[in-house]
Amino acid sequence: MSLLKKPFFVFIALFLILSCGGGDDNPSPTDDNPVVIVDDDSDSIDNNDELEPQEGNIAINIEVILPGGSQISQDEIAVSSLFNTDNNSTDGFELEMYDTNGLELVVVNTLNDDLFMLGYVQPNTQDTFEINAESTALASILFHPWAVEYNSDEKTAIMEEIKALTEYQEYFDKVSLNILDGSPLNVEGREKVIEAFLSGNANKQNTIVKDEDVIEIEVNESRVKVTKTNSAAHYGIGLYSQSNPNTPFNDRLVLKKSTEEIEIPIPLDGQWDVNVKNGLVFDGSVENQFALISNSSEIIKSILTLYSSVLSEGIDSGNCVFDTFFVPAIVPSSSLYATWQQFSSNQISDLELIRQVTAYAIGRENDFWNVIKTCVSPNFNESFGSKALSKIFGLLSFVNDAYDGYQVTKSLILNKNSVELCFVKKGTDISFCNGISLGGVLEFGRIPIGLSSTERTLVISNNLEIEVDINEIQLPEGFESDPKVNERLILEPNGDLTLKITYTPSKIADIDTDVIVVNTADQENNKIRITGRGVNPLKSDVTELDFGSVAVNSESEPKSITLRNDSDVEITLNEVSSLDGYEFSIPEQTIAPDESTIIPVIFKPTDDFEDYNRELVFKTNSDQEDLVVQLRGDGIKGLTLEVFSEPKDLNFGRVSIDSQTGETKNLRISNPTDIPITINFFEFTGGAQGGYTTSLDNEIGNGLEMAAGTSRDFTITFRPNSERKYDGEFVVNNTESNDAPVSLPITGEGVAAQLTVSPDFIDFGEVEEGMMANRTFQLTNNLLESANITITTGNPEVTIVNWTNGNTLSVGQSVMITARFTPGASTTSVNNSITIEATNLSGAGETVNYVGSKGDSNSNSSLLNLLQSRGWSVFTDNSIIQGNCRTSYTQTCTINGETTNNSDDYESPCPSGYSNIGFNENGTLSHPFFQSNDPNITISTSYSVSGNNLSMQVNYVLNVEGSSQNQTLTWSGSYNENDNYFVLSFTDDLTSISNFETGGSCNSNTVQTANMIMR
Repeated sequence: MSLLKKPFFVFIALFLILSCGGGDDNPSPTDDNPVVIVDDDSDSIDNNDELEPQEGNIAINIEVILPGGSQISQDEIAVSSLFNTDNNSTDGFELEMYDTNGLELVVVNTLNDDLFMLGYVQPNTQDTFEINAESTALASILFHPWAVEYNSDEKTAIMEEIKALTEYQEYFDKVSLNILDGSPLNVEGREKVIEAFLSGNANKQNTIVKDEDVIEIEVNESRVKVTKTNSAAHYGIGLYSQSNPNTPFNDRLVLKKSTEEIEIPIPLDGQWDVNVKNGLVFDGSVENQFALISNSSEIIKSILTLYSSVLSEGIDSGNCVFDTFFVPAIVPSSSLYATWQQFSSNQISDLELIRQVTAYAIGRENDFWNVIKTCVSPNFNESFGSKALSKIFGLLSFVNDAYDGYQVTKSLILNKNSVELCFVKKGTDISFCNGISLGGVLEFGRIPIGLSSTERTLVISNNLEIEVDINEIQLPEGFESDPKVNERLILEPNGDLTLKITYTPSKIADIDTDVIVVNTADQENNKIRITGRGVNPLKSDVTELDFGSVAVNSESEPKSITLRNDSDVEITLNEVSSLDGYEFSIPEQTIAPDESTIIPVIFKPTDDFEDYNRELVFKTNSDQEDLVVQLRGDGIKGLTLEVFSEPKDLNFGRVSIDSQTGETKNLRISNPTDIPITINFFEFTGGAQGGYTTSLDNEIGNGLEMAAGTSRDFTITFRPNSERKYDGEFVVNNTESNDAPVSLPITGEGVAAQLTVSPDFIDFGEVEEGMMANRTFQLTNNLLESANITITTGNPEVTIVNWTNGNTLSVGQSVMITARFTPGASTTSVNNSITIEATNLSGAGETVNYVGSKGDSNSNSSLLNLLQSRGWSVFTDNSIIQGNCRTSYTQTCTINGETTNNSDDYESPCPSGYSNIGFNENGTLSHPFFQSNDPNITISTSYSVSGNNLSMQVNYVLNVEGSSQNQTLTWSGSYNENDNYFVLSFTDDLTSISNFETGGSCNSNTVQTANMIMR
C-alpha cells in the first residue's frame, strides 16, 4: 500500500515533540513550550489486589523474559500499557487493555524510569504475552514514523518479513546485549533495518508527488465536485453565492485523504464561487480556518497512532479531534495560528511546525484527555488520564533520533494553497465567469530613456475547457513582449501562457494605461494595468559653482556637486574631460537607483588675466541630454606675507600686562607681481585691536608703495594693557587686493603675573589636644614662568601636609594644599598667616590667614563628631580588603647535626570581604562586622578608639567535622581626615617547632600582612 494516504507530517510528529538531539532542522523544545510529564507512580493502582477489568476491557498476563546473567532482575522493573502499570513480579505482571484485535504497546521500565524493553500485543487473540529481546527489537522498529500508515494486520506481517533480514539479526544481537547489561534501550542500527526493508518493498516507500495541480473542480447543472488527486494537505471547501459573498452555502467540508472527492449541490441559479484552501492562505475565510484546524488535528492524531490501534481507529472516525480539541481554541490571535503563518512563510521548518503544534497540545492536557475520552470512549477510570498522557509524551524521547536522514518534503508549500473558480448557473446551462484571466504586476517605475528595464511577467490563463486564440497583445510605446505576439497563439484548455515584458523608453513620458489581450473567448476580462515613466536619470543639486577671487598659484576651499540617480535602473557616468584651473574627481562611476555621488571641485588659478568661466559636462550611458554645471572664478595677483619667527605663526601666547617690552614677531611682506602695489594701512580686527603695533606704522602714513618684485621686513609687537585675550586678524589693506586682502590670524593673551590662592582665609575650628584638623586651599601659578614654591606657616602647630618646599609649580598649574592644626599642651588658640613665595622670581608671593583653638579632651566624641561632620551619620558603604596579601616564610631544620634553611616571600590576592561601620542611637561607634560565605566559619568582632586611631579584633572560628580552630586577627590604623577614610592593616606572626622521633627539629615562622580601607 502507498504511504500517501495520510499527511506527510504523520511521519515526523513523534520525533520532534521531546527531541534533545539533531541538527538545525531538529530543534529541541524551548522553555516557552514546557512539557510536563506526570510520574507514573503518583496515582498507581494497588497492585496487591486482583485486577478486575472494567466492562469491554480484558486482563492480559505479561511475562518478561530476561536472559541468564542479566544485570536487571524481575523485581527491578515495572510493566505498563497505555493506562496502567504493574510493579508486582511475584506472580508475573498483569495489565488491563482494550479487548481489540489491534496492536497495543507494552513498555518495560527500570525503577529509574529508563526505557528497557518493548512489545506489541493483540489483546483479544492471546491471554498471555511474552516480552523478550525479539519483541523489543521488533517493537522499537515499528515504533517509528515510517510505520504509522500500516494497520495491525499489516504490521504483524511486516514483523515476519523483518525477522528474515540480515540487518535485523545484527540489530537483534545489539538489543540482546543491551538487555543483558541492564542498560537503557539503545536503537543504534534500527535505521539500517528500516532502509533494508523499504529497499525491497518499493510500494511501501514514502514518496510524495511534487505536483501542484492536486485539486480538480468539476461543475454540472446540479452539483460541484471537488477532487483531491494526491496531496498531503487537507483542504477546506466553501461555496459562495454572489448574493451572500461572506457566508458559505455549505456546512464544514474538508478534503482529508490523499485522494478524495466531495460533492456539493447547487441550490439556485446565479453566480457562484468555489474556494478550496489548505489552511495557509490566512485570509480569515471559513474554509481556510477549517483546513488549518484539520491539518493540526492530523498531527495530534498521528501522535497516538503508534501507541494504540483503538485510539487511532476511534479518532479517525468523523471529525472528533477537530470538534473536541481544536474548534474551541483556534482563532487568528492564537499561538497555533501564528505557528502556521511562520511555517507558510518559511520562517520555521516543517519539523519545528510539528514540535510547536504538539507542544500546544501538551500544554492543554485536560482537553487532550477529553479527546481520548470523547473520541475513543475508553472503558477506563478517568484517573488514568494523566497516566496515559505521561506514557504518550514520556516515551517520545525514545524516538529522538528517528528522523536523522529521513527525507521530508514540504508538500504543503509545494502544492497550491488555494484554488478558486467562478461559474454561472442558468437552469441546466453552466458557464465560467471568465474565459481568460490575466496575472502579474506590470509596474515598471522610472526607467532612463534609452535603457531597458528588468523583465516583468504577464501570465494569460485559459479558464475554459476549449482552445482560445490569442491574436494580439496591444502594448504602449516603448514596451515589448517575449515572445512577440505577431501571429496567432493558441492557449490550450485550462492552459497558461507566460510573457516577459520589458520597457525601453525613447522619450520622457508617463505611462498609465492597459495592456489589451485580443482573443477569441473574452472581450471583457482581457485588460491589465501597466505603468512606467521615461526619465532623465541624472540630477544635480546645483547648476553653478562660483569661487570668487582666488590668488594666483593658490587654491580655493573645495565646493561640491551632488549627482543623484533619479531612476529605478543603475546608470554609469562617462569620463569627464579636465578643465584648466579646476581640479575634481568622480569617486563613483556607477550610481545605483536613488543613490548619490559627491564630486568635490577646487579652483586653482595660474594667471590673473585668464577667463576661468567653464562648463562641467556630465554624460551617462542613457540617452539623457548633457547635464551642465557652470564654474566661475577669478585669479588675482597680490602681496604675500611670511612669518619668520619660530613657530611661524602670529600666536604670541601669554604676556604680562606690566611688561615693558612685550613679545615681538619678525615678518616679511613681498610684491611678487610685475606692477607696483600700495599698502594703504595695517589693520588688527576683532579682539586684536589695542594690543599690537608694527615697525612700519610710522612709514605708512598716506600709503606705502611696494615696487614690483620688492620685499620689506618688519615686526609686530604684542604689549597688552588689560587681562583678556587679543584674538583676531592682521590685515594688509592694499590697492591690488581690496576684494581679497592679505591677512593672517593673530592671537595673544594679557595676564596679571602673580600667584593666586583660594580661599585666602581658613578656620580650623575647635580641635582636641592630640587630635588634628585638616583644611585645604588652592594655589595657582599665574606667573609667566615656572615657580619654585616655598610655604611657611608661622606656627609650629600648623603644618603643611602635602607640599615639599622647593618643588616647582609650572605655568598655569593649580594644586590643592592641605594645612593641618595639631594643638599642643600649652596652646589655647592660633591666629597667623601661611606665606607662599616663588623663590626664583622676585616679588612673587601670597598669604593665607588662619585661626583655630583647642577644645575639651574627649577621645571618642571628638572622632565621632569629626566623622559625623564629614558625612558619616549612617555608614553603609563596602569596606574593601584590597591589593595583595604578603606571606613571608622561613624555616631552620637541624637533623643529624646538619642545619638547612628554607625561606619564601610571595604575594597573592587577598581574600574578598567587606565591613560596615555606623553609629548607634547614643552616638557611639557600632561594631563593624565581617561576613563569610562559608557556613562552617563563625566571625565576631570588637573594637576600641583612641584619638584618631581605630583598633579591631576579628575572631574567626572554623568548625569542621567536630573539631574547632580559633584565630584572632587585629586590624589597626588611623582615620585619614584629608581623604575621609580609615586605613587599617594587620600582621599575623606564627611560629612553630616540629621535633622528630629520630632526633632533630625544625623551627618555622610565617608572617602574613594585608591592608584594608574603610570609606
